[in-house]
Order: sequence, then structure tokens, then C-alpha cells
Amino acid sequence: MENSQDHYRTLLEYAFRVLGRRAHTTHELQKKLSQRKEYTPQEGERVMARLLELKLLNDRSFVEQSFEQALRIRHDGAQKTIYKLLKKGIPFKQAQAIWEEQRDPTLEREAAKQALEKILHRLRDEPLQSRYLKASQRLAAKGFPPELIFELVRAQKSGYDEDSQDQYNKVGY
Repeated sequence: MENSQDHYRTLLEYAFRVLGRRAHTTHELQKKLSQRKEYTPQEGERVMARLLELKLLNDRSFVEQSFEQALRIRHDGAQKTIYKLLKKGIPFKQAQAIWEEQRDPTLEREAAKQALEKILHRLRDEPLQSRYLKASQRLAAKGFPPELIFELVRAQKSGYDEDSQDQYNKVGY
């Protein structure tokens, strides 16, 4: 029978491999470790303590990076990101507090604007009124706040109406 030190080493090596693929929350890693046959609560605690000591696990950093990637890459809002973080074991209040600390309204607005443009492009064959309704719904599903959605859709509509009016006037009506 293997001894405790072998179990610890096996679990630690497994944790290194898992973290080498992508960052995990402490909850996610604890869950993965607990599924291993070598797992015991004592060994799991030792492994988690060692990873925290080595600064290989940091939930705060994980949350900050998640918000950054959500806005810059996926063009998702805070609410959708917080929901995803909840599923990864991050408490709502902790995620919300970190969001409030690092929130950049300009970046959030730009992400929502890019998402809206992409959505409207996909809906270009829809009737105009339906297009804006569906775009608003999809922005809400992406986790952006209602006041930002209304502001951007209203601006997009007025820009479209002005462009339409200009084209209308050019034709000579």
C-alpha cells in the first residue's frame, strides 16, 4: 500500500498538470483533486496549501482576469461573467466587489458597442424594429446593464435614421 507521502506527491503532480493547462479557482481544483483515488481530505488540504504558498492558486487574480477577458475578447458584460464565476465556485459578493473595484466604464461601453455592431450585422436581414429588439435582448443575455443597452441602441437607431434620411435626401425626395 502506498504511503501518505506518495499520495501527496501524486496529487501535487496532478495539480501542477491541471494548472499547467489553464488557471483554476480553488473550488475547481479542490473538486478535481477530490475525484482522484489518492485523495484524502488531509492530503487535499496539504496540496492546496502548497499551491497557495507557491502562488499558483489565486482566486482574486482569476476573477480579475476573467473580467478582463470577458470585456476585451468575448465582449461579455459583468453579469454574465459573474454568473460564470459562480459556477466556478467564486461567491457572488466577492466577484461583484472585484468588478466594482476594477470597473472601467469606457472599456465596458466599448465592449458593448462592439458586441452590438456584431449582433446587428448578423441581424441585417431582419426588419428594422425587430432587429433592435433582438439586439437589445442579446446584449442583455451577454450581461450588459440595461441603461447601457438602451443608450447604445438609441444611438445606433438615431445614427441609422440620420443615415437613412441622408440617403433619402440624396435621391431627391
